[in-house]
Amino acid sequence: MNKSAPGRSSSGHLTVSVVVITYNGARHIVDQIESIIGQTRAPDEIIISDDASNDDTVERARSTLGSWHGRSQLRTARRNAGVSANLQGGLAVATGDVIMLADQDDIWLPQRVERQTSVIEKDPSVAAVFCDADLVDADGHAVGARLWEREGFSAKQRRIWAHDPATVLLGGQVVTGATLAFRRELLDIVLPLPANGWHDSWIALMTVFSGGEMIAVPEPLLSYRLHGDNAAGVPPPTWRSKLGAALWPGGGDLAQLSEAVERLERGAVGGASGDVEPLVDRLKRVRDFYVSRRRLDPRLWRRAPRIARWWFQGEYSCCRSGFRSAAADLAVAGIRSRHESDVAPER
Repeated sequence: MNKSAPGRSSSGHLTVSVVVITYNGARHIVDQIESIIGQTRAPDEIIISDDASNDDTVERARSTLGSWHGRSQLRTARRNAGVSANLQGGLAVATGDVIMLADQDDIWLPQRVERQTSVIEKDPSVAAVFCDADLVDADGHAVGARLWEREGFSAKQRRIWAHDPATVLLGGQVVTGATLAFRRELLDIVLPLPANGWHDSWIALMTVFSGGEMIAVPEPLLSYRLHGDNAAGVPPPTWRSKLGAALWPGGGDLAQLSEAVERLERGAVGGASGDVEPLVDRLKRVRDFYVSRRRLDPRLWRRAPRIARWWFQGEYSCCRSGFRSAAADLAVAGIRSRHESDVAPER
């Protein structure tokens, strides 16, 4: 299915492509597509990129799109390749000035396209926009929480983001891909997507550290569905999730930070704006600190003095919760170093 490609709309507004990534999402895909079609400002193009589903996701998507008069594409993979590869395939065929990402199981509020696109249209310096979301269960019932709350994107973090988003991103992930809208020019910077980590953290990282402006819109513009089949869940605030946040970054996140440093240092990102060298130096320093954390000696008497020295030198200031991260390193770094082989312990 491939109707004529959009250019700039007749009103002079930016055109919008929505990329929906799917895999065995038959249960919720109709609701998601209908919520995209029913926007107060209709997108110009809807792309379904399916990762070789073995249920009737594709058939339901095709049927739902059949009644829509905009441009649509339905891309199906021959074999399952994973979330990042599936998304990359969808991005490769998107034609809009603005690209919005969608999961297969969420429900967009009617004003999402209008609200996020207007932020980009009003200010040429804005490269990307993300928003908050209401959390709902598998049946679409509200669970009484917001996405940003669960992600630790607190009011304090949002105030920091307003003038220094790099600090927030260097402390952990706060941007969820399903809430993203960005200018297509960013594809020159973020593609190809890396093999490690999640695409949403990568897009945010490369946008900010290549000098792009990324706006956080506090409105919940979609219902984010929580269920057992989420590719990337949103954990409740338990001691395990807090410990995971304190020990951030994990192996995939650290590999992503390193790849970002490598690409930015060799100038392999087309369209980077302004002088990004200070940002890249900052990213590299923090990456090196995180590497050192993961190389901590498993023996308490060896790692404790180093953790204390880092604390008094202010190294933990890059972590979202410096004290908690230092305490976590003191308590469990030895356990983690024995079980994770991506970075060897220091001698």
